[in-house]
Amino acid sequence: MTLGYQLSMPVAAEEFPGGFLEQPSTAQARAQLTRSQIEAFLPERGKFTFPEPYNTVGVRLTNASDCNGADCVNYVGYSYWNNINNHVGQDTMLIFMGMDRSRGGVGPSLLEYNKVTDEVINRGPLFDAANGLSWATGEGWYFSATQPNSLYINNGPQLQRYDVLNKTFETV
Repeated sequence: MTLGYQLSMPVAAEEFPGGFLEQPSTAQARAQLTRSQIEAFLPERGKFTFPEPYNTVGVRLTNASDCNGADCVNYVGYSYWNNINNHVGQDTMLIFMGMDRSRGGVGPSLLEYNKVTDEVINRGPLFDAANGLSWATGEGWYFSATQPNSLYINNGPQLQRYDVLNKTFETV
């Protein structure tokens, strides 16, 4: 026995106005932009608008210069790991990204985004190249919910609080 439900699209559209239905083949064809089309709207860093049909705003944080022309940006991790600091009431936010040293990067790095001017600044690596943490991916690290400059880092068996601006450690 098979049970099925059939929804009428016109009724659904009346109940939930504002959406649209697009066939996958149409979306795929439109989503395939050439490299030159992408380069036309993508800045070196900072705010940009995606082209039609999306028209959404994004912010480019990294570029090829961060990785010596390679692709070194590591996977950011799960959404519940705060890669962005608590920036409420501030003009800027701090963001950390893992930039893999074995793929042209400098290790975990600090970026700053100005919410007023939309300027993005790469503040450089969080650790000196001689520090073993400069080879870390940054996975599982997260900014404190209450201390805007504090990043929690699992360093072997220790959990450490790292001040990303003063570059100082405190064992938790």
